[in-house]
Amino acid sequence: MRQLIPRRISTVLCVSTLLLLEYGIGTSSAFAGVVFLGPVPYLSERDSPFLNGDVSGGVFREFFLEDFEDGELNTPGVYYPLLPLTHPGVVAPSPFTDSVDGDSGPIDGDGISGHSLRSRTSVATASDPPQVMWFIRFAFDRDELGYLPNTFGFVWTDGVQDSTVKIDLFDEDSNIFATHKYSEFFGDEFFTGTTPEDRFVGVVSDREIFSVQITSRHVGQGPAFEMDHLQYGLLVPEPNGTMMFLIGVFCLALRQHRTKRQSSVAVSGR
Repeated sequence: MRQLIPRRISTVLCVSTLLLLEYGIGTSSAFAGVVFLGPVPYLSERDSPFLNGDVSGGVFREFFLEDFEDGELNTPGVYYPLLPLTHPGVVAPSPFTDSVDGDSGPIDGDGISGHSLRSRTSVATASDPPQVMWFIRFAFDRDELGYLPNTFGFVWTDGVQDSTVKIDLFDEDSNIFATHKYSEFFGDEFFTGTTPEDRFVGVVSDREIFSVQITSRHVGQGPAFEMDHLQYGLLVPEPNGTMMFLIGVFCLALRQHRTKRQSSVAVSGR
């Protein structure tokens, strides 16, 4: 006697399989390695590779963009993990603020009317001239999000001319599992809210990201760097058309089998 799949179990199988595709459960390996993005000119959220389709092969299950326009870091599941003395500060509109251009309305080359995030922590080397490194670190809360993100990005908006930027990714054991130093120089000679030098940089990872450290380095003295439009989320593999078709055929076959079996039972019971 063949053991048939009960109706309830077959329904669960179909729904569960579709949910696995939808939410990317167990599919982190579908993204091979760690891919760093940018630098890309950025004047509004429409320039984000995460939002304009430049990141292929996946769809966002969840995505957040923090523009700091309410004066705080308060998007879900992200926080400053180090001592309060090291935390960056949100900068209000001023002649020396460099927000993303579009945050204050029209794209007009002016970032002084929005908010940005400015580093407060630096380390200087003993070289002559000294090299100064400014830091900002973010971490993510698995309990609040329900996951750790596999994407991260931000916009470097201001700092000393010819700065270099480095991103370090940490796992939950505080180990660096990926790092990238951008070879292109960032910044210009202005500190008054100009926006043509604003650049997006980011990463898509096949591993969960627990925390990220951003380092902006420059030669000689100068002000801290500013950033804006912090971005993060969970990117899951885009469902394969062939797989979706096969799942549909599987579910349809089970449905037809149930219908035929019910008809046979009805006939034999007369």
